[in-house]
Amino acid sequence: MVIADAQVRNSMPQQQSHSFDLAILLVTIVLCGGVMFVAFQPRDNSSAAAPPASPEIDTSDSNTLRRLPRTARVATELLQQPDIDRATLRSALIRMATFKQTEPETLLWELIAGLTADSSAALRRNLVRLVADFPDRSTSEQRGQLKQLTGSANSPATQQVAFAAWIGLDKNIGAAFEHARSNEQQLTEFLTALPMVESESVRRQASNSIRTLWQADSETSIRIQEQAVQTMVQLPGSATEKSSELIALLEARRLRSAAIQALTDLPSASWSARDLGKLAAGLIAWIAEHPADDRHSTSMAAAWELCEQLVPMLPEAKRERFQQRVDQLRVR
Repeated sequence: MVIADAQVRNSMPQQQSHSFDLAILLVTIVLCGGVMFVAFQPRDNSSAAAPPASPEIDTSDSNTLRRLPRTARVATELLQQPDIDRATLRSALIRMATFKQTEPETLLWELIAGLTADSSAALRRNLVRLVADFPDRSTSEQRGQLKQLTGSANSPATQQVAFAAWIGLDKNIGAAFEHARSNEQQLTEFLTALPMVESESVRRQASNSIRTLWQADSETSIRIQEQAVQTMVQLPGSATEKSSELIALLEARRLRSAAIQALTDLPSASWSARDLGKLAAGLIAWIAEHPADDRHSTSMAAAWELCEQLVPMLPEAKRERFQQRVDQLRVR
């Protein structure tokens, strides 16, 4: 019995040691498990900082764009620049074609065919310039392709670029003008395209040719005649001569709305002194023909603008009388 009690007492320290070791092990497991639990918790991204945004590209300056790495986006932006030099323009098209894994010539025709109303004026002009720089086929074949693109099945923007490029290839407006005359919609886009033609001498020739469209015996529609008037002021030529022609239309009571709008695109300094009285009379007559409520519409804004410019240019004796009549017409 004594021996048995001794054995029990001798075994107690070992049991206590085992129990202590077991307790340490459990605590360690719990702690490690907690660390692992924290370590493997899903990351809460709501408070994490957003990744830095890609830097914005300044598209307003072609010089800045030229210094940037020639990425596809930079090449696209360069094609939209209004003041881009020819070498950079060619390089941008080639780089863009490389990214698209196609030939520059093929891409050029695709870009022309894909133009829309939202396509910038700078892009349209640059595509006209590029046609002459990438003669991927004979001139006759290029002309045929461009002629096809002037068809009414294409967008007006595509038609305009095709007409301007066609005229550039021919170095005169003859064939394109004759082709456009057969269809009023095509003739409208032809006229719109003329300011995009690169050659100043060809544009000057066009300025003289399209004047036939608004002659008194012209058989073209009023819409075409008005478009021709608007186009004429954008082409090379004497501003004084243009102003005199427009004032003559006003005096003759022909195409007056288009003539008045076109006059606002020319400097008042181009108005000849001998035409000032005719212009004053023409403006008064035009405004007076409209009901009082219509005289302040947006369409009449150009007429009022011309009146304001004309007042200080008139001789003193006529100035006061003209101003009084203008003030009377302003009253609703």
